[in-house]
Amino acid sequence: LDLMNVSESARYGTIGSFYFLKDRDTRLATVLTNRGCRAQCTFCSVRNFNGVGVRHRSISSVVDEFERLQNDHGIGHVMLLDDDAFKDHRRAISLYNEMVRRGLTLTWDASNGVIASSCTEEVISAAVESGCIALHIGMESGNRQILKEVKKPGTPETFLRAAEVLRKFPDLYSSAYIIIGFPNENISMIRDTMSVSAEMDLDWYRISILQPLPNTPIYESMNEQGLISNTNKSEVRMALGSYGKVNEKQNKLQTSPEEFREMFDSLAADEIPDGEQITDIWFYMNYKMNFHRLFNEKRPLKLEQQRKMLTNLVDIVSPEHGFGLYFLALMEKNAAGQASPATLERLHNQVAASPYWSQRLAAYGLDPESLAAA
Repeated sequence: LDLMNVSESARYGTIGSFYFLKDRDTRLATVLTNRGCRAQCTFCSVRNFNGVGVRHRSISSVVDEFERLQNDHGIGHVMLLDDDAFKDHRRAISLYNEMVRRGLTLTWDASNGVIASSCTEEVISAAVESGCIALHIGMESGNRQILKEVKKPGTPETFLRAAEVLRKFPDLYSSAYIIIGFPNENISMIRDTMSVSAEMDLDWYRISILQPLPNTPIYESMNEQGLISNTNKSEVRMALGSYGKVNEKQNKLQTSPEEFREMFDSLAADEIPDGEQITDIWFYMNYKMNFHRLFNEKRPLKLEQQRKMLTNLVDIVSPEHGFGLYFLALMEKNAAGQASPATLERLHNQVAASPYWSQRLAAYGLDPESLAAA
């Protein structure tokens, strides 16, 4: 057969959002326990290829697969491919209890996101007990009007309740997906998202600029309104994730450091930002909601989780990321009393080589020399 052995596939890349929490020699695989999603989010294409509703595999077949992956192929971590892993609470809990009963020791994550209303303490407790080490909540926005318009099955209260549950399980690395740039989304609505996110106090927020996918309701609506311009593949890639836009902005400093720091707060509440402003807002949100809050992180477990995340960021995802290098050094210093000399050297080299990062770090008052102090 020409098929690659499951145990060998991990040599050729990674899978999911949370592989950084595992040792680098951990063998990774994927499992699908159900297909489809109960939600009808207008920006999502899941229904296009999975159809309406959710179909479940039997619990025994799922756990049998986990056993084969672990025992026959040495798999140490699994990314669930499910788009609605917690849809049936009773089934989910029974599945996780069966994994525990059979003595499975591998870990797993829900990189595709889970629906916040399903994050009850009973479900999350069972998931963590069975080996869940990380998950994303599909949040997208903290504004009621936007959530209603995109048919997101959640409210700010739903997200806050879910976050309250997740914070009870510090071993679980919890994150939320956020999108900005929805049609007619104004500055006040974006500020709502930032406010709700701050109150949720999760470990990370994966912020993306809306990229309408063909054949989705939001794409058709925006096309009819003339809101969509031709976008090439490189622009689509740059619009995704928490880091890609940085590379684009390095080639085009759209605001001075002084203007950049104050830009967001100076915009009128009812102003709908244009494409250039959205990119700047994305950068501001990513710093404010993810990096800046790390100044207050003192918990040893969370320091280690964030150290692993930032190490992955600067080693694999975006090696020239100035914020990543700075805050990696900070996590090292807060955990061990001093930052790694290797990290400090990389940070100083990046500041010296990149006017972009030199200006950005200065604009936010981030002095690399402060990290070397005892």
